[in-house]
Amino acid sequence: MSRNFLIPVVITKSKNCFNASSPKVIGCVATDTTVEKVLAKYSRAVAFHLKHDKRATDKLSQARGHVSISRYIKEHGTKSFYTFIEVKLKG
Repeated sequence: MSRNFLIPVVITKSKNCFNASSPKVIGCVATDTTVEKVLAKYSRAVAFHLKHDKRATDKLSQARGHVSISRYIKEHGTKSFYTFIEVKLKG
């Protein structure tokens, strides 16, 4: 049995790279030289994080709507790029 999660992602551009993080998966981040690379790397990091932290998976299962991403936009402005990734966990 697999479970799918739709994770909001915030992409920010720093001087030399792009950074990815999510208000739904605290402490999980990725950096790389392009948006495509950072999203791919972040997807793998989130899948690893969720596979090894049952509490994080339970929190995501209980989450409803996009309140966190809306709050993040209000707090940090619109200078970042906002998107979603789908993470599939087996087992």
